[in-house]
Amino acid sequence: VCHINGDKVDNRVVNLRRDDNTGNQFDRWRHGKMPHGDTHWNRKLSSSQIPAIKEMYKTGGYSQENLAKVFGVHRWTISDVLKEKTWIIPIF
Repeated sequence: VCHINGDKVDNRVVNLRRDDNTGNQFDRWRHGKMPHGDTHWNRKLSSSQIPAIKEMYKTGGYSQENLAKVFGVHRWTISDVLKEKTWIIPIF
């Protein structure tokens, strides 16, 4: 059961609807209750670093390995940023 207004304690029938996990995750995102980006507990980079990583890589002067060393993360983290597997707004 999903809470339309995002308030888990508001169990009025008019505030409840049946949905699947995808719908529930979308609600969490819409209500600002899904940790992401700078608010995620396990982030390795900040939102201000993402454009810099993409720009530096685009110039051809930095490999993913170089960028990983510069930003103190694993090369896979840089690869995921560049492939937009991370640090994107999910589309539900």
